[in-house]
Amino acid sequence: MLFDGSMEDSAVGRLLEKLQNSEGAYLGNPIPISFSAGVVTSSGSGHEIMESSSRALQHSKERGEYVIFDDNLKTSGQYREGLEMASIVRLALEKNLVKPFFQEIVRNPPLTRFPVFEKTLRRWERKLGFRGNVVPDDSAKKFESLARICDFQEHGNIILPGRFLPAAKKIGKLRSVTQAMIDGIIPVMLEHPEYSFSVNLSEEDLLSPSTVDFIRSKIEASGINPAMLTLEILEEVDPSDSDRAMEVVRELKALGCRIGIDDFGSRYSNFARLRDFEPDYVKIDMKYVRNIHRNDRNRILVETIVDYSHKNGIKVIAEGIETPEEQEVIVQLGVDYSQGYLFSKPFGSIPESR
Repeated sequence: MLFDGSMEDSAVGRLLEKLQNSEGAYLGNPIPISFSAGVVTSSGSGHEIMESSSRALQHSKERGEYVIFDDNLKTSGQYREGLEMASIVRLALEKNLVKPFFQEIVRNPPLTRFPVFEKTLRRWERKLGFRGNVVPDDSAKKFESLARICDFQEHGNIILPGRFLPAAKKIGKLRSVTQAMIDGIIPVMLEHPEYSFSVNLSEEDLLSPSTVDFIRSKIEASGINPAMLTLEILEEVDPSDSDRAMEVVRELKALGCRIGIDDFGSRYSNFARLRDFEPDYVKIDMKYVRNIHRNDRNRILVETIVDYSHKNGIKVIAEGIETPEEQEVIVQLGVDYSQGYLFSKPFGSIPESR
C-alpha cells in the first residue's frame, strides 16, 4: 500500500484496523477479511518505494499484522544487505554474470551378493588409492550445473547461490536466473554431447506457463539432445500447487527431458512426491548423508529411499559426500550415484577427462 506523505501514520493505522475488523459476504454468509499489509508513506524514487514496501510486507507476514515502513527498517543491516544483493542480482542478469559451475556426479559400483568379497575388495581399493570406492562412468558422465554470480564489478569474486537466490526470489527474478543457467549450459552441452547435465527448477519455474515454451525453444534452436538434460525440482515447491507443477513436469518429459527431485527428505519432499512426479532421479538431501557411518537412523532412512526408488525404476543420488567413510556406507546401501567434495569441487568449466 502506498500513501502520499501528507497522510499521518496514525491515520494509516486506523484505516488498516478498520479494514481488518470488517467482513464481507457471499450468498448471505459472512466472510471475515484478513490480509498482510506493508505500508510506505515516505517519498522517494519509484525503485526505493517498491523496495521499501516489499520489506514492510515481508515483516507484516512474519509478524501477522500490518507494518508501516520507517527508519528502523531502513537502517537495519539486514535491510541494507537485502537491497544491495537485489541490486547485484539485477545487474548480474543484465550483464550476463550468472554462470553455471559444474560438479561431477559419479557412478557407484553395483552391489555384489558376496559381502565378504565386497569388504575385501573395498579394502584393497583403498590401499591402491581409489577415492571413495568409485568406478567412473566414462561413457556417460553426469554434471550438476550450479549457479554462481561471477566477476562482479570486475574484481574476479564469485557470489554463491546461498547469498543471491533469496534476493532473486524476493524481487521475482528466480525464473530469470534459471533461464540464464539454461543459456549458459547449452554451449557446454553442444561441446560435450556425450555428457549429461542437470539444472534446478524453482517453484516459480514450475508454476509459470512459459517455462515449457522457453525450454522447448532452446532445445529446438540449439539442437541439444533433451535426454541429456535433467531438470531437478527443488524441495521448495508447495504441495498445494502440485497439480500445476505436475502438468509442467509431464510437458517437460514429453520434450524428452529427464526429471529429478532435489534435496529429497527436506521440507515438502516425501514419497508422495516420488509417486506423483515419477522422476528419473532422486537426490538425497546431504543432511542424511553427513556422518551416515555413525548414524543408524540416517542409514535406515537412506536404505528405505533406495529400496522404494529402485522398485519404481528411479535412480538414487547421494549429495554432499565429504569422507570415504560416508561413501563406503552409501555404496553398501546400493545408492547409484554420489556427489560431493570427496570427488570434486564445482568448476567453471568441464574438467579434462581423468
